[in-house]
Amino acid sequence: MEIKTDQNVFVWEQAESWFPVVMEILRPVADEAFFERLKSNQPIILSVDWLDEAVENATGTRPDTKAMLVKGLRSRYDFIRGYHGCRPVSHFLYKINGILLSNPDELQVTARDLFKDYPCVEEAIASVNQGSLGNYAELNRGSIFFCLTREELLKDCGHYLLYGSEYLQGIATQIGAMEVLKRRGTAAIVHCDLPIEHVSSHLG
Repeated sequence: MEIKTDQNVFVWEQAESWFPVVMEILRPVADEAFFERLKSNQPIILSVDWLDEAVENATGTRPDTKAMLVKGLRSRYDFIRGYHGCRPVSHFLYKINGILLSNPDELQVTARDLFKDYPCVEEAIASVNQGSLGNYAELNRGSIFFCLTREELLKDCGHYLLYGSEYLQGIATQIGAMEVLKRRGTAAIVHCDLPIEHVSSHLG
C-alpha cells in the first residue's frame, strides 16, 4: 500500500504527518521489532546511520535506507518546507521578486557601495573569492540555502538574521565592517514550500 498525503508538503516539524509514510517506505526491509523501536523514538530524527543500524539489528540485513527514503519521499511529496534567514532592506521586494538566487556579481557591487569608506575592500573581495575552500563566489552562485526548521535556523544559522548575506559577511569580517551589516536591513525568516525536484537529494 502506498500512502498519499492530502497535504502534499513535507514539513519536518510535523512528524505525526510523515512518520507513517516513512514506516511504509521502510516496511519491505524491516520487521515489527524495528517498527516498535521506531515508534518509541518518535518524533524520529532521520539519521541514515541510525536507521541503517536499527534495520540491521532487527533483521540482520543492511539495505540502502538513504536511497529508499529519497526515492520514497520524492514519490509521495511534491513540496518540502524550508526556512530562509535573511536581513532584507525591504520586505516588499520579496513580495515582488521572491527569494533570488545568490548572485556574487551583484553582491560585490553592494559590498563596494556599503564599505566604500573602508580600505582594502577589493583585497577583501579577492580574498573571499580565493580562500582555502576555493572560490566562495562560484561555490554559492545560483543557490539558495534553507533550514528544515525555525529552531535549526535560529540555533545554528543565526548569523544570517544578524548580518544578512554570508558572502558580504566574509568581506566585512576582513575589513572590520560587521557593524555596517548589523545596522542594515531587518532580520526576517521566510518559509517556503519548495518544489521537491529542485531540492538536493543529499540526506544524512
